[in-house]
Amino acid sequence: MHQGLIADIAAAGLLPHPTHDSVRTILVSPLHHSEGPSADSLARLVDELDQALCACPAVADLSGRTIIALDNGSGDVCYERPDLGAVAQPNGSWMILLAAAPTPLTCAQNHLVEILAAAAQYYAEFPRQQWRMVDEEQCRETILMQLREHYSRQLTELKDADVSLPPRFQPTAGITADTVVATIPFGRMTAEAAQELAGFGYSVRFTPWHSVAIYGVSAAARDDLCTALTRLGMSVDPRHPANWISACGGQPGCRRAHADVRGDAWQQMHSSDYQPGVRIHYVGCARRCGHPNAQHWERLATAQGEYVETLMDADGRTPVTSGGHQLHEL
Repeated sequence: MHQGLIADIAAAGLLPHPTHDSVRTILVSPLHHSEGPSADSLARLVDELDQALCACPAVADLSGRTIIALDNGSGDVCYERPDLGAVAQPNGSWMILLAAAPTPLTCAQNHLVEILAAAAQYYAEFPRQQWRMVDEEQCRETILMQLREHYSRQLTELKDADVSLPPRFQPTAGITADTVVATIPFGRMTAEAAQELAGFGYSVRFTPWHSVAIYGVSAAARDDLCTALTRLGMSVDPRHPANWISACGGQPGCRRAHADVRGDAWQQMHSSDYQPGVRIHYVGCARRCGHPNAQHWERLATAQGEYVETLMDADGRTPVTSGGHQLHEL
């Protein structure tokens, strides 16, 4: 590859970090929250946290499945089962998250990066046996103890009654003030669509929910933008099935998959019997990749050529119903 091109890509920040790229998955609330920090403030926090993580040799050993969340108080990314993170509080402080749950520890925003980087280091130093913190016995309690021991001056402890998350909120497609949110079926966008989206000249942010938030859209430009997004295969309709139907990679890309689950999910999206608001996730094998972090109907392809449908809890592993039933042959 031409060295000048490599230099340009590196200058744009698009090259993976040589040692720490697996621990740079930081989810951030995409929409403004009236009682939360500004978008610029959140962006600075992300940059500072990313730099702090990359400067810590220990965290390079964490799993690529590690998720860090910065929730601006909306109640969105804090429900994505993060290993660690924080939720902005109305008084300007941040409540620390560990193992997908709130803790009684809060800190001022100017200490947040330091606290989260320390928590990530403690997590890396814990004798881990699982991919995720939520599956590690005693890990959360050990990190809480270490934070209390080493950062008592920076931390404030809440009463148990005050330890809670804001009500859950998941942005769906639609228009809010000067922001347009468009759903991307299965989260897949062609290179041509990405180039055209960039060419519109707006600031954009991709979300964890197979959508893109487009900022600074004037009322006069909305209709033309929405028309262009539809032409590119996206939707700004909050009732579009792509808001609720998802799938793992499936065949032919995954050798473990028993079916072309995205093809079947696509057919479901365009069937007349689908009821908007019913969350369905198609999976090609028992690994259940890509499941929503919310209660959903799972359609699991089997080696016997059928789908088994089961109502699953948010963890993607625990059935809410007593058992599945065969839906149809593949």
